Amino acid sequence: MIKVTCCDKEVVLRDGSSYLDAATAFSGSYDSDVYLAYNVTDSTVYELFNEVPDGAEVKFLTYADEEGSGAYKRTACLMLFKAVYEELGNIENLNVEFSYNGNYFIRLKGKRISDKFCQKLKSKMETYKALDIPVEKHFVNVCDAVRFLSESGFKKAAHGLDYRISSKINYYSLAGFHEYFMGQLCVSAGCIRNFDLIPFEGGALLQFPQKDDFSSLCEIKPAGPLFKVQSSGQTWAEDIGIESLMDLNDAICLGKADNLILMQEAIFEKRIGDVALAIAEKKIKFVFLAGPSSSGKTTTAYRLAIQLRAYGLDPQIISADNYFFGGDERPRLPNGKFDFESIRAVDTELFNSDMTKLLNGETVEMPTYNFAKQQREYTGRKMSLSEKKVLIVEGIHCLNPLFSEKIPEENKFRIYVSALTPLSVDALNPIPTSECRLLRRIIRDNRTRGYTAEQTISQWGEVRKGEEENIFPYQDNADVVINSALIYELSVLKGYVEPLLFGIGRGEPEYTEARRLLKFLSFVLTLPADIVPRNSVIREFIGGSCINEK
Repeated sequence: MIKVTCCDKEVVLRDGSSYLDAATAFSGSYDSDVYLAYNVTDSTVYELFNEVPDGAEVKFLTYADEEGSGAYKRTACLMLFKAVYEELGNIENLNVEFSYNGNYFIRLKGKRISDKFCQKLKSKMETYKALDIPVEKHFVNVCDAVRFLSESGFKKAAHGLDYRISSKINYYSLAGFHEYFMGQLCVSAGCIRNFDLIPFEGGALLQFPQKDDFSSLCEIKPAGPLFKVQSSGQTWAEDIGIESLMDLNDAICLGKADNLILMQEAIFEKRIGDVALAIAEKKIKFVFLAGPSSSGKTTTAYRLAIQLRAYGLDPQIISADNYFFGGDERPRLPNGKFDFESIRAVDTELFNSDMTKLLNGETVEMPTYNFAKQQREYTGRKMSLSEKKVLIVEGIHCLNPLFSEKIPEENKFRIYVSALTPLSVDALNPIPTSECRLLRRIIRDNRTRGYTAEQTISQWGEVRKGEEENIFPYQDNADVVINSALIYELSVLKGYVEPLLFGIGRGEPEYTEARRLLKFLSFVLTLPADIVPRNSVIREFIGGSCINEK
């Protein structure tokens, strides 16, 4: 007999019991379905069909947890892939391209997905759910995995295993259908209780539940600027033949990395140049630039300023942070800490007043926020808005209408910057858009603040929560979206971030996330940083930038 602890309760189970058995024993402790188990004793996440050891202290993960929702989505994908395979006989043209508003955008190359086709696939998935078909996990030799994946039509996934050093690999199956996943799955198709599949923009959206309300599915938004930028990025990656990490690895092996980097940097420069031209032609006076953490806002702002100077304008960059409240005026969180993420932390009334005065031809003394003293200061820096001057205002709230509500619309141009990688691990394993940003932030935090990877990962959940509340709801307000993701960057970031991740010891709460990231990076070949141009957005994180931020 074995003892297992959860939620300060202890149960006794038979030898050889699984985490699923333990979850059943503790079912009264959770008000929602559980999909994975976190073993506090060894700081590792396990699938429910794994055997639970004696003396384990366990926390079960639900859809509200990042790992739990990830398992749910991957299992739903496995069901969809099997349905497509049964319907078409192969899945060679099936692509899971990217996440859009919490849902997955699915595409079949060369085929428009109709409502009728979606209904057929959904019907099959509902059947798998009703039958509660178990998900099976296999631990096999790489050569056997290559054979299974090739037989299922996953030729690129099979080729990707050529870059794995380990001789063994995990893959999953659902009623004889095999696929490899970058992450863990639920125990059966019956776990996927709420989903939908609807046609969207020539493809389809695999619709998932909302994080805070499992009974409601994520909203289906019209294809706005963000979707169009992501979609065009996928098309460009397809055109140049670098759609997956395997394609990138192939290019590196063939000695094509230098040309790939120059081509990507040229395209990024063209994006910035096109935006600068639009601003110059419209005679815009205020450019508002926002984006989530580690999206490359600083480099984008300064490269935009350089392009504007090429059009004879006089751009000035100011940080919205300079308008933070100080002292007792700062808002607080329920736990008593100061809340710097909310727009309530910004003196929007003063900002609008200062900008209005500038627009009316007055001279204004600009504030600077002293983070050490937690207060605004005035150091004699004065500004006026001449005919050639353009203000580039950078900050997380810049797309929130409240931030610039008193400034006439004809004088504003809004830019949203984010790192929306067009790469996937393979056709059916997309890379989350937040993945590259987290790696960027780990490297920069360590280089500029002395933070360990453990510290950055521990704060990432709160950072993401702040983005979801204060940035993402306003991203569609942008006049233009700039994608700062570089198709080669993972190969450069790997050399910097791997040692930092290996520094997180077993037993630390962040250990599981570190191992997940390391497993992901094991698919990536490394590129030396010395081939990265000094004005590249990646230099903002790894260092060595020639951008003068003064």
